[in-house]
Amino acid sequence: MTSTQEPPAHATGVGSGRFRSGDLALIQLLIDQAIGDDTTLLSEADLIDEVQQIESVQASLAALQASRIRAFARAHVENHLTDDQTNRSRADVERLHRSVVAQIQLACRVSTAEARTRLANARDLHTGLDHIRGLHTAGELSAAKVTAIAVERRDLDPHQRRHLDTRLAAHDLTRLGIGRLRAMTRRLVAEIAPERFRARVHAAAAERRSPYARHRTR
Repeated sequence: MTSTQEPPAHATGVGSGRFRSGDLALIQLLIDQAIGDDTTLLSEADLIDEVQQIESVQASLAALQASRIRAFARAHVENHLTDDQTNRSRADVERLHRSVVAQIQLACRVSTAEARTRLANARDLHTGLDHIRGLHTAGELSAAKVTAIAVERRDLDPHQRRHLDTRLAAHDLTRLGIGRLRAMTRRLVAEIAPERFRARVHAAAAERRSPYARHRTR
């Protein structure tokens, strides 16, 4: 770092023992500096190594963001529930869910559908996907790959989710593309919970046959 690019005064550094917002500002500063580097001084091997490292950092940052999305959702719900939880209606829960999704949408500058996906992934990573969450945090699985796995196992109960996570841990998931990850997860779900899998297949087929679905495809 040059003398003209000092870290922010509120940056805490790596050794603080706790990740703070200032660390994110420092990361952004380092990225800005790296973008301005003279890449002509780097070899092809150096460049492809950096590409790989950047991919890993992106995955780890996505895992960090997921943990913060989960924490925000929990805090938002807890702070807006009435003291008398017995009077909590389904409408209240749905309203809070929509509020969480809307704020994630604004913060991440994504569509409503993508905000819902990110919220669901943040929840799912802490409900039986310990191995997958570890790979994601380590930068070995991208957010897109985590989504491919999470979507396929959302019909499972907690015990079945843990079973699926154990089965997935027996494979080198880091070498698989999104399509193969999705296909493997779907196959394992069909083995672990055949009745739930068949019900989902039938529901999807019924949805495709519905007049509304046909109208959407026109």
